[in-house]
Amino acid sequence: MPAILRLAAPASILRLDIATLGFSRPNTNELFELLDAGQIRECTFVCSVYFRSVDTELFTYLDDGLKARGHRCEICRSHAKLLLFELSDGRNFVWESSANLRSCRNAETFVLSQSAELLSFHRDWLQELITRTTNENRK
Repeated sequence: MPAILRLAAPASILRLDIATLGFSRPNTNELFELLDAGQIRECTFVCSVYFRSVDTELFTYLDDGLKARGHRCEICRSHAKLLLFELSDGRNFVWESSANLRSCRNAETFVLSQSAELLSFHRDWLQELITRTTNENRK
């Protein structure tokens, strides 16, 4: 997120959609700092049901922090790792990765694309997943 902001300056992030299996406290704090500074105006964070079950404390920290700031945190059965950036200057970037939002010593890959169509594709299926999960949990 900070790298995209540096490269896109002076643009800010109008909307950021995040999908990850897991995350770390330092990355969570960095997200909160960017939200508090107004560099990210809207955020939807999707993480896995699995991660919530193995690190309830960190999940609750993220969930409470996002909701207190007026943003969304969703849990789904997902292994996706995406960052979808809609910038204030009209550009759209999609970060598709094998990496979670936490550090590890594994080799990881990523593809960074500038594509409104690809961003829309990923945003649409993520929203469908969120809606389906929400509806299933109501039953």
